[in-house]
Amino acid sequence: MSIFVTPFRQVVFAAGILAIAASPVAHAQCALYAEHENMFRLVMRVEGSVPYVDNGAGKLVPAAGRKLTLSPAKEWAPMYVAIRNQIVRTSHTEVMNEGAQINHRLELQADFESAFALDQVFMVIDLYTDAGEHFYVTRQIGDLQPREPKSIGISAPIGIPLGAGKYRIHLFTQGSELFHSAMPFGEVEGALDNLVRRQVVDVENALPEPYLGPAPDIPAGLRKSRVAAQAIIHFTVSPTGRVLNPTIKSATHPEFGETALAAARLWRFLPRVKEGVPVAAAVDMPFVFNPPKDPKSSR
Repeated sequence: MSIFVTPFRQVVFAAGILAIAASPVAHAQCALYAEHENMFRLVMRVEGSVPYVDNGAGKLVPAAGRKLTLSPAKEWAPMYVAIRNQIVRTSHTEVMNEGAQINHRLELQADFESAFALDQVFMVIDLYTDAGEHFYVTRQIGDLQPREPKSIGISAPIGIPLGAGKYRIHLFTQGSELFHSAMPFGEVEGALDNLVRRQVVDVENALPEPYLGPAPDIPAGLRKSRVAAQAIIHFTVSPTGRVLNPTIKSATHPEFGETALAAARLWRFLPRVKEGVPVAAAVDMPFVFNPPKDPKSSR
């Protein structure tokens, strides 16, 4: 704790774990809209914390207004982002001789990783305070490269105490909402059931095909040693595309096999279809870690 003394008043900077809880309430997929020229337009990207919208002539411009809203959207983007090492907290300054709190801030730090390349990713934190206030925090994440974690930190002024409120994280790519690991598991599963059903409704015959899922978390030892690793996970793909009874069939490194197994449980497939009917099928799925090249070796 740091104490700062001014000629006029004594203040204390205080930081603590966020008192509000992640919202467990299920929601339909959303899109973010920003006020621009007296109407709300779809936000396609965020630069820093500034939302960009189509100006009506095909050009992305900073939204001119200050208002934001999340509105229902027709479909999810069929991609999944793993959010790891997440820390959320608040901070404020206490004016000791006045009994007041000022400079309230929301702070978030996390690593974001996708199994596939994603363009113009941005985050919206949907906040509800215990006093009934509701507002949004927007933040650019940028492009995500396959299996390359990206660390993002936020320190956003929020103006008022959050108290025992709730928050929810939304991720978007080019305006479409993404699935992510901070969402309730049952909510993701239900939405994917509907997505997969629509994908195969007119299919007569097809083999099982990966649809979406996370990259495995890479053990720290492998990252540090820059050693390549591979694991093969065996499982059954159900008629709804869910992964059932996954097991490690082989792994060059046991610790990578375990993280690949954990990732496989979260994958969703388009199921095998036989004569128009989705059926179960056995699958062997490889997971590979190819370490980035050591910059020193290219000098």
